[in-house]
Amino acid sequence: MKLQNVRKTPGCSWIELHNGVHVFITVDKLHHKISLSYARLNSLTARLREHGYTPESDALKSSP
Repeated sequence: MKLQNVRKTPGCSWIELHNGVHVFITVDKLHHKISLSYARLNSLTARLREHGYTPESDALKSSP
């Protein structure tokens, strides 16, 4: 994509929490609580795996 100068729109999500809106953009590490967010995400992922969760690799592949 870089060779052809193609750019993707970054993924974005937001959550309203405690009367405020928090916006998260793919690869953006500027949020003031990003370290806490990733720590909790890693903790949840570990707990899911303890209970037998394995991600479906086919879901990660793009459709033709």
